[in-house]
Amino acid sequence: MRDRTATINRLKSLTIDLLKRHGRHRLRQIEVQIASLDAAIAALVAENPHLSRRRDVLAGLAPITRPSGTWRGRSVIQGGRAALRQARYMPAIVAMRFNPYLRRVYDRLTTIGKHAKVAIAVVMRKLIVPANARVRDYRLWTPKAA
Repeated sequence: MRDRTATINRLKSLTIDLLKRHGRHRLRQIEVQIASLDAAIAALVAENPHLSRRRDVLAGLAPITRPSGTWRGRSVIQGGRAALRQARYMPAIVAMRFNPYLRRVYDRLTTIGKHAKVAIAVVMRKLIVPANARVRDYRLWTPKAA
């Protein structure tokens, strides 16, 4: 993935047609290799029942803090899989609007001064934790009666 990103960035600055053509060719090669690896990983996960149960649970919501000296700055979320993390954003927004418990969590955090994005990340995590517990205990989701 880093090679793909580097190639894309390199293509933006190339001015010679031959090098642009080689860069586009290299990018196609990398994308074919990524697709091949993704397919191989998916096949291996599908073969293993334990891995197939856990496949969609890890959401990439790991906060990373990088303090330096006296500067403490904000934590950022960058660990895990970005695509899955981005896919959890809208479900968290919907959940905090229609789930009373998650709405209270969001309201409590924003009331005490937390940034809205931080509160949404907490809601995203609160959607993932029960999913992890279900995978760990091999339990299926059962809806609660109103």
